[in-house]
Amino acid sequence: MNFDNSHFDEDCERCSPLRRHAKVEAHISLDALRRNLRQIRSITPQARICCVVKADAYGHGAPMVCRALQQEGIKDFAVSGIAEAQEVRLALQSDMEQILILGYTLPDDLDLLFHYHITQTVFSLEYALALSARIQQMKEEGLLPMTAALPIHIKVDTGMNRLGFMTDDVDGITRVCKLPGLSASGIFTHFAMSDEPQSPMTQAQFDAFIRLTEQLQARGIHFACRHVCNSAAIANFPTMHLDMVRLGISLYGLKPSAQTAMPPLVPVMTVKTIISHIHTVPAGQSVSYGATFRAEHDMRVATVPIGYADGYVRAYARDGYMTVCGKRAKIVGRICMDQCMLDVTEIPQAVVGTSVIVFGQTDPTADTLAQWSDTINYEVTCIIGKRVPRYYDVPDTTCV
Repeated sequence: MNFDNSHFDEDCERCSPLRRHAKVEAHISLDALRRNLRQIRSITPQARICCVVKADAYGHGAPMVCRALQQEGIKDFAVSGIAEAQEVRLALQSDMEQILILGYTLPDDLDLLFHYHITQTVFSLEYALALSARIQQMKEEGLLPMTAALPIHIKVDTGMNRLGFMTDDVDGITRVCKLPGLSASGIFTHFAMSDEPQSPMTQAQFDAFIRLTEQLQARGIHFACRHVCNSAAIANFPTMHLDMVRLGISLYGLKPSAQTAMPPLVPVMTVKTIISHIHTVPAGQSVSYGATFRAEHDMRVATVPIGYADGYVRAYARDGYMTVCGKRAKIVGRICMDQCMLDVTEIPQAVVGTSVIVFGQTDPTADTLAQWSDTINYEVTCIIGKRVPRYYDVPDTTCV
């Protein structure tokens, strides 16, 4: 791999020595991101799209991803907490977009919610009362104008049993919508099994959600934005799109499940490294910690500088391989914190400095790595470590 660091600015604090001398790189294709967004738009033309950019945009780098989506006309973003919301707002450099926090924010951080124009999820009466009380206190202390109101979305628990009002708690939600200092503009739920289109659970959750909203409407409570669909439900349950859908994993070019029929998507992240060392391991010698692998014959073994500290976890070693010169090079021995070893016996053209594909748009993919470790593709991209710099297909933006 040719590591061209000429774009780095020595005065840029983001261009740290760790990044300047990176041995592993995550290449992020914003062009693929845009194409994936357009594909999803083609199957949900009526609903707004809220792009889920929590966990640093699933490991892809939230600031650059958000700016690219903003250029595509996206007006709604979802994050996990206040720190992520701040980062997204600063990246957008605009107060016009809605940023929805899906999780919990401390009442003591209300000043940040107002300052950065953030919409907060409310999932219980107790939490709503705490927010309302703190807002009233801030008004009395002169920290907020008397007319200030925090925009909120009501979270309903229709079966996840994680966060949210129960579907029979009409009284509790009604009370929240009348509390001073809160402005309920949206209501939503989250599906537990929408990636399994044959499961009856999604329809049951949706029906419970609709019954609740109808009961609230009968009390004169209306919401401008109702949303229930994640990436899987966008594809599997098109009649449930309502006012807005939440686009997460499919935005990054990955399918939520093998059973979900998505339009053509392109993986956005490709992780690359290089061969740092090649040597011969004689027959009978072991490789790596625990001597779990022993060479049956003389082998040509390459060391690559990526390990579990970079998000390349030990579980990948069981079935794992990387692509070297267009061929599969199997992992031998245990994956170390910063390095692992590959069998390149049958790849004679592999030398020190040769580029190695860890995963990406071609073999192996994030889905492949997920299969090796009995997990999901979400986790594969999310855990790529911070010491792996993200490089973008945009001029002059690679030091991010």
